[in-house]
Amino acid sequence: MRILSCYKILGQSATFTVAVVGEDPLNYQWRFNGAAINNATNASHTIPSVQGIDQGDYTVVVTNAWGAVTSAVATLSVISCPDIVAWWPVNGNALDVIGGNSGNIIGGLTFVQSLAGEAFGGFGSNAYITVSHSASIDLGAAAGMTIEAWINTTNSATAQTIVERQRAGMYGTHLDLYGGDGVLHANLVEAGGGWRQLYSTTGKITGGTYHHVVLTYDKSTGLGCLYADGVLAALDNLGSFQPYTSEQLFIGSPSVMRGISPFIGAIDELAFYNRALAATEIDVLYQAGPAGKCRSSAPVITIQPQSQTVFVGQSVGFTVSALGSAPLSYQWFHDGVQVEGATNVGYTIASVQTTNQGDYTVMVSSFWGAVTSAIAHLTVVFPPLITQQPASLTITQGQTATFTVLAMGNNLCYQWGFNGASVAQATNSTYTITNAQSSDAGIYSCVLRFARGAIQHCDQRRGMLRVAVHALVT
Repeated sequence: MRILSCYKILGQSATFTVAVVGEDPLNYQWRFNGAAINNATNASHTIPSVQGIDQGDYTVVVTNAWGAVTSAVATLSVISCPDIVAWWPVNGNALDVIGGNSGNIIGGLTFVQSLAGEAFGGFGSNAYITVSHSASIDLGAAAGMTIEAWINTTNSATAQTIVERQRAGMYGTHLDLYGGDGVLHANLVEAGGGWRQLYSTTGKITGGTYHHVVLTYDKSTGLGCLYADGVLAALDNLGSFQPYTSEQLFIGSPSVMRGISPFIGAIDELAFYNRALAATEIDVLYQAGPAGKCRSSAPVITIQPQSQTVFVGQSVGFTVSALGSAPLSYQWFHDGVQVEGATNVGYTIASVQTTNQGDYTVMVSSFWGAVTSAIAHLTVVFPPLITQQPASLTITQGQTATFTVLAMGNNLCYQWGFNGASVAQATNSTYTITNAQSSDAGIYSCVLRFARGAIQHCDQRRGMLRVAVHALVT
């Protein structure tokens, strides 16, 4: 008793079906991640519009008067990539799990171990994959296009085909390694045979390593781009035209034999989109890795908001960094209470007041789950406030002089100075001079500092000492 796993785009319907042999009456109970699903008591279970929360493992328990049996697990993967029209995850077959454009395995093509299960390998002149043309993969007819894959060549110096479209017995639009060692190349061929080419610099693709490669083209702007491992590798204005993608697709082999070989290595996770993906989207695909692809994933916080100490009236900002299937939503909280309007990746308080002190967290959520950050504590302090200034003094030679400064504040540090120079070990709120001499006359100042964490505040107040020297009367 087996149920087939499946991939579905957000919003599509998904149906699981089981076939059982046994004495009637048979009773069915479907389960999701081990929990019984309400009213799911038929031989099939349908989800009319899959959402992120539907992703997971499904089983069915079938019972009759003689006992019960539980099916094998079927996994539902919800695809979050917008505008994806075809995806060949490989894993032992050439099935397109999105658009039904499944490939025909030609000759001795093999499947090799990859970073995400299996990949296409063993390409040769009689070992490759073809995919019949369909409207869904006629990318040139759309407003834009994206082709992406993970590749691992064993010889980056040899010209070799990743994917290519046929064109009236000749070759059409293709993505390959061509033009130098490790050069990623694309040729967007027009119906009449005109070429619009993109070349990366050398060394973008190295042998023996999996690389993420992407070709994008946007008709509205005319921009064509190549990306290698999430980084822009080539950019050119190709003009607005229609690339020819209306015939058979070849994977891992040129459609017409010429001075370029079949791919030397492995191709995995090939996917087509009917628009030009943005650089940020391509980076997410790369960061997810071949095992992640566009399968939906719950948010993961990569950089937590940090605790801070600031003075009253200063500004302060908290930020968070997270990965996960888009779109990601943010909500900041202060002491567990939702902060109204604080729904961005960062939260700023322009003029901090004592009421802002406390614990801050942010919840990052998507269709596929939510995660709450660690606590960032905001400490709000007042700068030191001097309540009594040091007073100027006039004394007779030999007397004792004491300067005093009083201030409000915590963790205050004092440093007395004489005529602009710091006085050693004079670090209290009072400074006393015993047996004052005329050389001690001058300007005395006290610098108050408050330091905590990365912030510091200082203030300085002065007093004058005059020492009168009286003549000795005999």
